Amino acid sequence: MSEREKSAQTLGEVIGRIMKENNMMGHLLEHRAELIWPHVVGPTVARATSQVYVKNGTLFVSIRSSVIREHLTMLKSDIIKSVNEKLGETVIRNVVFK
Repeated sequence: MSEREKSAQTLGEVIGRIMKENNMMGHLLEHRAELIWPHVVGPTVARATSQVYVKNGTLFVSIRSSVIREHLTMLKSDIIKSVNEKLGETVIRNVVFK
């Protein structure tokens, strides 16, 4: 096997390395956390949600119902655990309900 063949990488390996070097993987996982929100909390709570975004490992969620907001606050640690399990790694460290 030639030296060139030994150093050859698959396209997936190259893309993965570039994403990791540029911290793109973290941003991609944060975006996925936003997208999976309805799957974590269900359709009723998702309909009461007006905005979901992640910044620096914190998931910010705007909830229109104060009753639902209080209920979610009590389930905060379960929500963090569920989101991270669905993502396959620890991305979310905190949740802020507004």
